[in-house]
Amino acid sequence: MVTKSSKLVDSPVEALTLDEVRCFLEVTPCPSCQTGPLVFDGPSGPTFTCQACEGTGEIEFSVEYPLPDTIDPDIPHINPTEDPSQLVDLNQWLGLYYLHAEAADNHPTSATEHHNHQLWAAACLAEALKFYDVDEELPKPETCWTETSQAALENHPDVFNRSALVDLRTKLPPLPEWPE
Repeated sequence: MVTKSSKLVDSPVEALTLDEVRCFLEVTPCPSCQTGPLVFDGPSGPTFTCQACEGTGEIEFSVEYPLPDTIDPDIPHINPTEDPSQLVDLNQWLGLYYLHAEAADNHPTSATEHHNHQLWAAACLAEALKFYDVDEELPKPETCWTETSQAALENHPDVFNRSALVDLRTKLPPLPEWPE
């Protein structure tokens, strides 16, 4: 087990919501082992643990749209705006979608957990679709800003077909309303 604690990024992360920070942690490599995923130790951070090496660290962040404490943490509330995320790129949202869709189909321990994974898959796919112009089937290259994401878009453009993603989204449950 790694006992070294490290800071994830040099400056505070500016996020829309705590769920966007959670998603950012899931797609960010561990500073110790370069794998992950990273998850919050508490309900709202700032400490995290790597699920691969058990290393710990801290992340400084601020959220623009804090949610009331009464919100169920298993139900996603990622982004109340029409604008795409500035923390997680298109390919990473698609990866999170597939992660939750696979968990919903293959690893649920209950009907509630299955439904919650489906909601997370729907939320991640909804975030991915915010990167597309309505009249374009493929995204612009700048929607994938990590090297891995750029390579995925270049080598597998068929995975990024907007119509196919819209079709996948219609098969998932509707997302909850944004709380007042």
